[in-house]
Order: sequence, then structure tokens, then C-alpha cells
Amino acid sequence: MRMGRRNRAGFSLIEVAVAVAVVGVLAALGIGLIYEVLPRYRTRHAALQFASWAAKARTLAVRNNVEYRIYLARYDDSLNTSPNVGAYMVQVGDKSQNSNYWDTLPKETTSYVGCPGSGAWLDNSYSEGTVDLSKGGNANIPDVSIAEWDTISGPSSSCQSNADAIVFSPLGWVTNPNADFGTSGYILVDFVNTEAYRKERSEVYRVSVARSGFARVDYLTASRYGDVSGLPMGVDGTSKENNSSASGSSGGD
Repeated sequence: MRMGRRNRAGFSLIEVAVAVAVVGVLAALGIGLIYEVLPRYRTRHAALQFASWAAKARTLAVRNNVEYRIYLARYDDSLNTSPNVGAYMVQVGDKSQNSNYWDTLPKETTSYVGCPGSGAWLDNSYSEGTVDLSKGGNANIPDVSIAEWDTISGPSSSCQSNADAIVFSPLGWVTNPNADFGTSGYILVDFVNTEAYRKERSEVYRVSVARSGFARVDYLTASRYGDVSGLPMGVDGTSKENNSSASGSSGGD
């Protein structure tokens, strides 16, 4: 009596090796994609966070009938070598216009008369309104930097300078002088993917703050920052001047 052939159980060594090789290739591709996409996602997140703070400062100024501002404290002057540098502070003034004092959130000040003198102004608590993207900062975001912004002189003040600050009035408007808005009609703050920059690509999320106080976020692959190692910037090494598409918003113009 012939016995039927027994069904083969399990896998051969060759089949296992092929499966492991396929998994390894897929994993390598996935890791490579993550390394490319993650810095871009972080850059977008940082820009949207800044736009959100701009919207919040505007809302608080209207609600509390007092000036608020975003003070740009630090930028990255070496995008090609720095891992991540950039910081800003959200501050409340002491008046509805021409504030003498600026207190980094949370608000903890009382009324003062005249300009701050030596030891007269103490900002003891500033964790809420400080956003430091730099390595070791309270909001450290690897591979993301704030690029050097164009000149922002801020509204004139008889006391503390408003240089490098975007000031929101209780009417919801930005009170900076016209020169601060440049030819674009916006105050521009750029968040740069430094990992892409070091690879001679330009990936920038730009926050544009309008006179109306609203901010929007655009994705750019532009050559504003010049060349890296003598090569043009842009996707695949090709400069794309003024190429942008809306990627997010915290309001309209």
C-alpha cells in the first residue's frame, strides 16, 4: 500500500534568508525616509507654534486692553554648522500704547510710573512666554533654527526699545512702522530645516505677520540664504526663487 506524501511543514533556510533580506531593505528605506521627513515636520511645527503665539498675543491684547509683543531674542548666524538655534519671548506691556515695561509671560507686574530705573524692573517668572528652540533650551527642537530676520525697529518708545519685536495693540493691529513690513507687506520670520540646509537644500517655513495682526505659514524652497558650499540651494540642488505654497495658517490677511 502506497503511503501519500506528507505535507511539508515550516520554511527552508533560503526562504527565511530571503524574508529577512526583504525586511531589512524595507526597514532601511523606512529609516531613511524618517530621517528626511522628521526634520521637515519639526520645522513646520516650530513655525506653526510661532504663528499660534502671534494669534494668542493679538487676542490677549484685545481682551486685556494692553499691548503685547513677541520679542525675537536669538537667531542662527551659522545655519550650515549649527544644529538648532533660535528663541523668542511673548511679553505684556504696562499700557495700551507706548508701554514703558515689558513682562515676559506669565504677567506678574504692578503699575509703575516713568521709565524703569536700576533695579526697578524684575521679571522673576518667564517660563510661560519663553520659547527657546536652541539645544538645551526649554523648547529644544533638533535640526530647526530661526534665520536672521530683516531689520525690525519696532514702534518708537521713550523707555524700553522695541527693536526686534512685533507689537500688538488692543485694536488687534501690529503697530510696527511701515519699514518693518518691507516690500512684501509682512514682517517675516523664517524657520529653517538645518539638516536639509547642510545637504545643500533649502526647506523653510516662513511666518508672515500682517499689519492686521494675523499670521500665516508658507513652505518655501527659495534661495534667500544664498549658496551652501558654492552650490545653489533648492530641491535637488536647484534654486527655486519665490516658490511657495500655503501649508498652514493662524488667520487671514
